[in-house]
Amino acid sequence: MKTIIAIALLMASVSTSFSQNPAYNLVAKNFTLGDSLTLHDMIKFDIYLIHTNAPTVFEYAGGQYMFNFNTGISTTGLEFKIVGNTDLPASMAPRGPQVSGSQLRLAVGTFPGPGNGFLMTGNGPNGNLICQVRLRNVGAPFVNVPLNLQWRNAPESNPVTKIFAYVGGSTAEITTPSTHSIEGGNVLNGISLDVRVLIEGLYNNLFNLMNRKDNVKVYLADFNSPNAIVDSASAVIDSITFTGRFNFMNAPSGIYFLKVKHFNTLETWSKPGGISLTQGGLYSYDFTTSAAQAFGDNLKLKGNKYCMWSGDVNQDGIIDGTDLSSIDNLAYNFTAGADIPEDLNGDSIVDGIDFLIGDNNRTYHYVIAP
Repeated sequence: MKTIIAIALLMASVSTSFSQNPAYNLVAKNFTLGDSLTLHDMIKFDIYLIHTNAPTVFEYAGGQYMFNFNTGISTTGLEFKIVGNTDLPASMAPRGPQVSGSQLRLAVGTFPGPGNGFLMTGNGPNGNLICQVRLRNVGAPFVNVPLNLQWRNAPESNPVTKIFAYVGGSTAEITTPSTHSIEGGNVLNGISLDVRVLIEGLYNNLFNLMNRKDNVKVYLADFNSPNAIVDSASAVIDSITFTGRFNFMNAPSGIYFLKVKHFNTLETWSKPGGISLTQGGLYSYDFTTSAAQAFGDNLKLKGNKYCMWSGDVNQDGIIDGTDLSSIDNLAYNFTAGADIPEDLNGDSIVDGIDFLIGDNNRTYHYVIAP
């Protein structure tokens, strides 16, 4: 009799475990800001589903995963893809990733039918990896504004996130928006810095213009010796405003020196004392107003503005005879082309004007750093 009762209780327990709705936590986590061709243009993250009320059986049938985000992160277009592995059978994994306005969408995979679903029961505190996704900005770094990634849940209009399970032999929607969370999604909370800087050879002080826009790279160097590089960013310096916006996506808040590099000028560092920068902030720094804006007053006055010294064409940290020899060799043949280091004034030909700029700067001009 006791045996019969025990068997009956066991069968009732098993029946209950299959007939009750499973509970879960849905988490987007492990966010990383990646690089492609040196641009801060990719965000990757994982989606995990964790069963929380075992021994109730969680026979996963499928899910659609929807997010809202801040479209201000991009001005050039976005690409959304599924990458990496999944714990699910391939046919049950999310599919059809797409960007639709301010939404990121992952469509439901194939429903395999009751008894053929994926068992998530008792799979540990980390749960199961649904998929890894990648959001890429096309052709440029992300704009440094908050990502503001949020699960798109009811009662918002469809499509919204939905989770399905097989319960009691039937397909059931078991979605509980209150258990959906995002861990560490604020990956675009970087530091933005508007840097105003002039390239001596490109600057026409009579018209207060640079002959062309040009690329500059700025490094954030730790304030403390040995001034290790913490982050870097590139931007185009405008020919009218002399300014570019540099977005540092990996640097923590702190005090930094700026190290400015241009392909044929002398590397220049910001003034002693460093600059206090905080994640999420927008700052500005102007090298053109005073020689004291550079470490060691290492700027050249041209007209009424201060410029980086032109002429370090081999980027060895000093303007000397080696640089002049290189300019002289190309000027002899009037070598023409775009972005030639020896073309100091940016008119796409190496000639006597470039030699004159370099010759004027070749005595005692070298990198001065902390």
